[in-house]
Amino acid sequence: MSESTDRDLQQALGVHKAKRYTEAEAMYRDILAEDPDHLEAAFMLGILAAQTDREDLAVELLAPVIERDPQNMAALKWLSGVLEFQGRHAEAEPYALRAVELNPEDYDALLKLATAYFGQSKFESAGEVFVRAIKANRTRMDAYFGLATAFLRLGDPYRARDVLRDAARIQPSPESILKLGEICLACEEPQEAILCAQGVLSRNAKDVSALVLLARAYRNAQMESQEDEALEKLRAVSPDDQLGHTLYGRRLQSLGLFQEAEAEFRRSVELRPNQGVGYYGITAGRRISEADRELVTQMEESVGTGEMNQDERAHLHFALGKAYDNLGQYGDAMAHFDEGNRLMRELRMGTRRFDREEAAAHVDRIIELFTKEFLEIQAAKMSANSALRPTPIFIAGIMRSGTTLAEQILSCHPEVGGGGEQGFWRPAEADCVNFEKGGVYRDTIKTKAKEYVDLLAKIAPGHEYVTDKNPANRMVYGLLHLAFPTSRIIHMRRNPADVAISIYTTLIRTGAPFVGDRDDIVFALKEHERLVEHWKEVLPEDRLLEVVYESLVKDREQETRRIVEFCGLPWSDACLHPEDNLRTVVTPSFWQVRQPVYTGSLERWRKYEPWLGVFGELTGV
Repeated sequence: MSESTDRDLQQALGVHKAKRYTEAEAMYRDILAEDPDHLEAAFMLGILAAQTDREDLAVELLAPVIERDPQNMAALKWLSGVLEFQGRHAEAEPYALRAVELNPEDYDALLKLATAYFGQSKFESAGEVFVRAIKANRTRMDAYFGLATAFLRLGDPYRARDVLRDAARIQPSPESILKLGEICLACEEPQEAILCAQGVLSRNAKDVSALVLLARAYRNAQMESQEDEALEKLRAVSPDDQLGHTLYGRRLQSLGLFQEAEAEFRRSVELRPNQGVGYYGITAGRRISEADRELVTQMEESVGTGEMNQDERAHLHFALGKAYDNLGQYGDAMAHFDEGNRLMRELRMGTRRFDREEAAAHVDRIIELFTKEFLEIQAAKMSANSALRPTPIFIAGIMRSGTTLAEQILSCHPEVGGGGEQGFWRPAEADCVNFEKGGVYRDTIKTKAKEYVDLLAKIAPGHEYVTDKNPANRMVYGLLHLAFPTSRIIHMRRNPADVAISIYTTLIRTGAPFVGDRDDIVFALKEHERLVEHWKEVLPEDRLLEVVYESLVKDREQETRRIVEFCGLPWSDACLHPEDNLRTVVTPSFWQVRQPVYTGSLERWRKYEPWLGVFGELTGV
């Protein structure tokens, strides 16, 4: 390199550093015109092309630099980065890998290699390299966030949560704390999400993202007054926040204020037309009719925009599925439900799959341990728990079997408070039951029972009885009977084909791992039936009542009287009008339970008969 060329390069580098990109590019090109083999000028021109959004030119310039200088660490990292930005992750991988081989401790090279793996859905490999990047530099957050996302794609939100806890501890920035809060919601741990949001708001009371997280967390925790306060603050701080209108619409829906809710969803769509959640809110709040064809057209146009994230797209497909269902276009509806389920299952489960073998084995363990004799012996030793108040009434069954309707009926009774879905007993099973040794820990069960009734007393103060309608409790009926030997369990049964269709056509964000896959749903329903038959054989007849959903909606008064009598309650006419129940409903059945009890959902599977597939096994036809 001549002295003049070196001087020209240094001058170009100074101009480049000052972000006078057009001038710098001309100077680099002058150098290359004089010396076409000038590596550094070509390299810097490639960087400048990337910085000025000309990625194809950047690749064209950087690739020859690496061919001539394979050890050029900076060029390797820049080229892999540009290719990843373009979504060309497979092409980026070898350049990033070569950079890591040159310097195995280089944080940026490791981050680019992990990103290349991630972009190809090689999530395990990406996770391993993100861990190496964290070890190389524990203070930079990108690798923590990447590792957490890799765990999410592998269907392990709890490991993702642990990673983000580390990130928030090392660098407690609003970004890291809010990411932790988001993942806590995915782990169904709203209390920790509340703490995360409050932590950010303690520094900046007007942080919109923190207010959004707080409102969502309070909703998940069923803390209604606090949710209202958070929404009020959000609307005051950012009245035109699109997500704020969506969250407020959801709150209004849960209160049965459907027209007001739709106005909020429409405002959200007005602020951001290409979305899914707002449209989903509109369609979920009422029946869609021919008068709504323009709305359906808008949604169809939004599907093809490509401007939404995966969660938004899933919501939009479920919204279109609901609309076409209401319009009687069942083939179109099922096509959208298929895509909505695919997207939502991928979000919830990542690459993880429902372990059918383990699910069946766990049912085997339950049946083997909780025999009639075992329950009689253990329940007799637990009778002291009968004094605990309030007395829980458990309402369970497979999801979409009518548990919300049953709870609405019972919580109309003046002595009964509605407890909603409490995720207490299924996790407690691990502490209370030892399947390997074939026994239970009675002292632990007593402690858990006291904690549980204290929780119910806070949720529905002043009531002698409080319901818990968590469908997952169907797995622990034996444990519930030991914890509360005098409590009643109402088991809801519904035509399994209708259950399958209802599960598949309902957007379910968290919960059971079989949701979203037709074969898994059928398998889970068959295992559910096997376990329920066992509970019916071993639990006392005066403690377990099976209520058939179809009978409840066809002969409402007779079945309602049977439920009330079974619970040991005096009759109340209010139980015949669950649609008048003013309590908040946050399950997907929020619209149906506000309507008079009707038979329109019976044998719904027949509408989808040509598209049932494996669900046909459940029809008995």
